[in-house]
Amino acid sequence: MVIVDKRNNSLSLNLKRENIMNKQETKKLQNEQNRKTAEAQKNRAQELAQETANPFIDNTKHAYNAVLKSNTSLFVSIKAAYEALYVPEAHPDSPEMLAFTIYKSSIISVFDRSSFNKCVRICKNDLIMSNLDRLPVAWSTLSKLDSILTSDESLHSVFIEKLDSNEINVRSTENAVIKMFTKNDEEDEDADCVESTEPVVTYDSTKFTETQLVKLRKAFKTLEELGFTIEDQSAESED
Repeated sequence: MVIVDKRNNSLSLNLKRENIMNKQETKKLQNEQNRKTAEAQKNRAQELAQETANPFIDNTKHAYNAVLKSNTSLFVSIKAAYEALYVPEAHPDSPEMLAFTIYKSSIISVFDRSSFNKCVRICKNDLIMSNLDRLPVAWSTLSKLDSILTSDESLHSVFIEKLDSNEINVRSTENAVIKMFTKNDEEDEDADCVESTEPVVTYDSTKFTETQLVKLRKAFKTLEELGFTIEDQSAESED
């Protein structure tokens, strides 16, 4: 009788273990199914969002490409007019400049005088004009590039290197372009400042009262801990 009870208990325990394992396996399978369902829903949502966005993406890209082409065409047309109508040696009011004057007046009626003059300066820069398709669209950025390249011809090779390495591209901002060409100069200036500035504080103790000197010496002690040298000029004058 006791043997039968032990067998029954053993069978009962085995059944419980199997039941627990089955439940764990079922839960694992359910979790995996839930994960797959969630992933499928996420992918489907991504597909629907992509389908919704695609027409707008295409329209914007088309408009942007059109701007790039029209921007290039604009500068090319202004350059052609400038080269054909502008006479550098002629006085602005001379008959030789009449055609250019008429042209400029008509164009300024479309956009402001400052923008036109900016465009003319850009058009006169062969380095910029020959790389327009690789440069930012913004006139302000192109104008800043023109100023940089005109001020220092040694930067022409640097400009080409940055274009070829894609550091300068159609998405470059004016600030980014400025930093590219001023970084080295600023580092050199900082280095010069560090080299030429000695941590020395000079003072003349004869010009202060004893109370003031007590306060100064406390301040000087802190400076000395930071590496400064404190020099009393009154001692030098006595020598």
